[in-house]
Amino acid sequence: MRTYDDLIKELGPLANVEQGSAEWKMMRLGVATASKAKEFLAKRDSATYQTYLAEKAAEVCTGDFAMEITAKALQWGNEHESSARAMYEFETGFIAKELPFIYRDQSKRFGCSPDGLTMDAQGLELKCPMTSAVFLQFVCADKIKPEYYLQCQFSMWVSGREEWHFANYDPRMKTINLHWVPLLRDEVKFREFDARAEEWIKDMDIILDKMGLHYGSQFEALNE
Repeated sequence: MRTYDDLIKELGPLANVEQGSAEWKMMRLGVATASKAKEFLAKRDSATYQTYLAEKAAEVCTGDFAMEITAKALQWGNEHESSARAMYEFETGFIAKELPFIYRDQSKRFGCSPDGLTMDAQGLELKCPMTSAVFLQFVCADKIKPEYYLQCQFSMWVSGREEWHFANYDPRMKTINLHWVPLLRDEVKFREFDARAEEWIKDMDIILDKMGLHYGSQFEALNE
C-alpha cells in the first residue's frame, strides 16, 4: 500500500493544490476518475462509455476542462463538507488527511479525489445530501447506490487502500448527523477495472492519434 507520505512525495508541489481550484481541474484533464466509475465500466459500445471517453479525450485536445453545471445540491455538499469531515473524525477517532488528487500510477490515466485518507489504510467518501429523506434512507437501510459503490471501489483500485468509508452527513438532523459504513476491496470489480483500463487506453490513444496528439500533453502547463 502507498502510504500518505508516499502519495505526498508522488505529487510534489501539487500536493498543496486545493480541490475545486483551477489547478486541481488541470490535474484531472483527460483522467478517468472515481466519480465516473459507472460510466467507465459501461459497455464499450454504449453511448454512456463513448460519451465519457470523448469528453476526457476532448480535455486532452483542448487543455481545458469540460463545462460544469453548478447545481444547488452540489453547492450544498461543498458548503458542508468540512463540517462532515470534522464530525467523521470526532465519531471515529480517525484523522482524515486531505490530498487534492491521487493518480493510480505515473501514466496519470486514472485517478481519484479522496475526501480524506487516514493513516490506517482507509479512505473516505463524504456525501452531504440536500434532501434529508436521502440521509434517512441510508441510515435505515445501509444501502449504497451502485454508482457510489463503484466510486469507492475505483478509489481503492487507484490508491491501493484496503478499506473505504462511505459517509452521509446532514447537519439539520436533531440526533444523528453522520452515518457511515466501511467497504472492503472488491477483487471482482478490481479485475473489471484492470480489463477496462487496457481498453480505455487503447480507445483514448486512437482518438488522440487522429488528432496528432499524445496523452500527457495536457499536463505541460502544470509542470511549468
